[in-house]
Amino acid sequence: MFNLFRSQKQIVKILLGAILSLVAVSMVITMIPGSWGAAANANQNLLAEVGDPTLWWLANTHTLTVLDVQQAMPNTPNGPHAGLALETIDQELTKLVLMREAEELGLESNEQELADWLKVQMPFFFIDGVFQPDRYRVLIAQQFRTSIPRFEEEVRRSLMIDVKLRRMVVDTVEVDEEDIIELYRRANEKTRLRFVKIRANDFERQLAPKEEALREFYEERKQQYSIPESRDIKLMIVDATDLPAITVSEKEIARQHRQNRQRYQVDERIRASHILFMTEGKSDEEKKTLKEKAEFVKKDLQQGMDFATLAKEHSDDPGTAEKGGDLGWVTRGQMVPSFEKASFALTSGKISDVISTEYGYHIIKVHEKQGAHLQSLDEVRETIKQELIEERQYNARMQRIDNAIASARQAGKDFESVAASLDLGVKILAKVGRNDSPAILGEFETLTASLFAANDGEIVTATQNDRTAIAVVTTITPERPAEFQEARKRVRTQYIAQESKRLAEERANEVGTAATKEDLRKAARRFQLKTELSNFLRRQDSLPNLGSIGLLGDKAFTSVTGKSVGPVLSNDAWVIYEVIGHQEAEMEHFLDDRDEMSEKHKERLQEQEFDLYRRETQRRFEEAGRVRRYHSNIQRYVSTFSGRR
Repeated sequence: MFNLFRSQKQIVKILLGAILSLVAVSMVITMIPGSWGAAANANQNLLAEVGDPTLWWLANTHTLTVLDVQQAMPNTPNGPHAGLALETIDQELTKLVLMREAEELGLESNEQELADWLKVQMPFFFIDGVFQPDRYRVLIAQQFRTSIPRFEEEVRRSLMIDVKLRRMVVDTVEVDEEDIIELYRRANEKTRLRFVKIRANDFERQLAPKEEALREFYEERKQQYSIPESRDIKLMIVDATDLPAITVSEKEIARQHRQNRQRYQVDERIRASHILFMTEGKSDEEKKTLKEKAEFVKKDLQQGMDFATLAKEHSDDPGTAEKGGDLGWVTRGQMVPSFEKASFALTSGKISDVISTEYGYHIIKVHEKQGAHLQSLDEVRETIKQELIEERQYNARMQRIDNAIASARQAGKDFESVAASLDLGVKILAKVGRNDSPAILGEFETLTASLFAANDGEIVTATQNDRTAIAVVTTITPERPAEFQEARKRVRTQYIAQESKRLAEERANEVGTAATKEDLRKAARRFQLKTELSNFLRRQDSLPNLGSIGLLGDKAFTSVTGKSVGPVLSNDAWVIYEVIGHQEAEMEHFLDDRDEMSEKHKERLQEQEFDLYRRETQRRFEEAGRVRRYHSNIQRYVSTFSGRR
């Protein structure tokens, strides 16, 4: 990726070296050659491979490792658990299957496509069309929390699977007009309901469980209650911004300019402003009026009025109007042809006639004009100085972090001596739980997970912005079964929740049965309940405090008026209802919504088609022996989540 935008800056060379190192490490970890069996299975980080069963020995495979799964696993309120780990393994393995499929169909993504994608989707990596490697490195680390190679690999994988392969599969999907009409009818018909709701929490206050009942509940579910694993941790934080001031000499600045002359070569350019009278979406009559307005403004300029003032008052360009129409420096190729021709034909200080482009009418002023030239040292002195300072600051930060990590690895658990030599403090964190870790660990996104994957005495690091956490696990207290008194609070809460749900369901069935024999209002009063009335609602609307009306099922729109339905569970409440009114969809608005509905329906059909293709491809690869799961490694990895809920 960097090769496409490579500058001559030393920092880019450093970053390229770092990327190559990361790739090399990745190859050592994941691309271990050898046949199926002890040799391949020796790498406990390797969870699965996708490849050609006749060529395993070439290691020509796509691999899934523990690190891949850890980085792909989504954040959840309760943290990672065994079920989530297995689900993530399956999802990532499916991606590898589809990636292999795309490659074999000749749908590979190249460096240029990656570069084009970045230019369109992430223009903030570019300044005046020039790729900014420093910004790229920092933003990838900060915003995406991943390495550059992994980020680029994910983008390539997305281009191959979600763009090229998907397009091949779904481009033939067509939409039937009758389906769109039926979708519109269903989306816009309305119903009005009378209903009664019964919630479990209405019964909670009635429950006062006895100790014997709680003990019995505990004994029946004893295996569910445990005291989670905890760890004692020592932590020190290296702040890489606390560095001595860096100076750059005039000699060094001159040398940088002399050795990188091609960087400071600029094309012919102008510094210009414009006033735009936008005609997009306007009628011919409106366009005529706008041109007359432009001519009047041109006359005001000829009489000496200030260009910036008139631009602020009249320009329709939202990006430049408030700046007095200022476009800054522009070069050939950055503007539409008619605008470029008129602006580059002007001399400094001159104002154009009213010109026309596809955007509207423009009046252009050129403030300054420069031919193609090599920028002098005076022009770029401050830029070069800042670049050299930033490069040396980066090197110093990395050196400080590397030294701290190396010292910590050498010292092991004796963090105090290391911290003293580096003038840092050490935090002692006792009995840290996976899901109740101190706030300071949460400041580093992956730190807690890494600490709980580490062995006793193992050094773990995590970087967030300019701060690096260095930690060591000093004691591991394994998970153990919880005694009744230790689990009693949880047992009581779960017992009451279960019993209240049972009582609510029983009452809902009683009300539902009564409503089949008499009016719903009478049935509700029999159990001291109140009925409620809804407004006329569509399928996508919600009942107050109950959620989407769609949870009540299709009968909410198709049932005979006055006939009770239910009980139906809607979120956390049981609902018994009857339809008391129905309104058919107003088809006169169908044409207004048709295109949007057709597009959304087509997207749904395409998603279904691609999902079917995804599952069929996975099945085909599995049956052909092209997917290998290292079950012992998977089981070992998933077992690290044992007991987490």
